[in-house]
Amino acid sequence: MADTQGDQLDIFATAEWDDLPSRSDVSRAKRPWVGIHFECCQVYARIYRDLPEARYDGCCPRCGRRVTLRVGPSGTHARIFRATPA
Repeated sequence: MADTQGDQLDIFATAEWDDLPSRSDVSRAKRPWVGIHFECCQVYARIYRDLPEARYDGCCPRCGRRVTLRVGPSGTHARIFRATPA
């Protein structure tokens, strides 16, 4: 695995996927998740919500770059995001 200390990813909502299932549909699932397209390695992965915390934590399945998405007070309806190396 590559040394990822100090690496950062910028996260962008992917507008064309805003019509995916609504937050109420997702809340029925056992573990809430969001999809991330990791541009560093051109791969897609799901990351799951850390239920005690208001965030989603995960990493690129190929290179291990870490990503954290904090859940804001008003949230978002976007379920798919793009992570680009900063």
